[in-house]
Amino acid sequence: MIEGRVLFSELIRSLSPEEVEWFKEQLQPVCVYDEGTYATDDIPPHLSTVRPNWVGPRFLSDVTGAPRFDDLPFTAVFVDSEKIGKHLWLYSTTGTSVQSLGILLGKFVMKFRPDTVLKISFAIVPEQPVFGAYGGGVLIITSSRVGIITTEHIIAGSMHIISDDDGNGNKDRDRIILN
Repeated sequence: MIEGRVLFSELIRSLSPEEVEWFKEQLQPVCVYDEGTYATDDIPPHLSTVRPNWVGPRFLSDVTGAPRFDDLPFTAVFVDSEKIGKHLWLYSTTGTSVQSLGILLGKFVMKFRPDTVLKISFAIVPEQPVFGAYGGGVLIITSSRVGIITTEHIIAGSMHIISDDDGNGNKDRDRIILN
């Protein structure tokens, strides 16, 4: 797998007021305690000195093994446009995991747009230029699953190498065949 910063930028267009409120709630930072989940600005006084079991955005609070986040793992900005209405711009400038984006958008599609297929492309960029270290892929999100296809998967699944021989059993070149 290619290692590096994962960058993406995508709009979720034409959000209804109910979808906007849902996204705001899901993007909200929360603390999870044994007795419940609370927004970080709504923690009961008796828990103010107790270390939470988990901290991060609400949409990850029910995911077993989700890493702790002091902040969102990507940037989310609501934008109003006369042409396309209210939409959510999700992007990463410092690198992140696309899995967390897939979890959020998978929950969104399941709840609000079950007949929709979202395709979110991403780039993988190394911190320092390294031969062969650039890549990317696409998240494919439906109401029933989230899939990640990387450039490595695409290349491996869409081509094979054929060795030609000169008729005397001597292999004189390789050809790459794209499926």
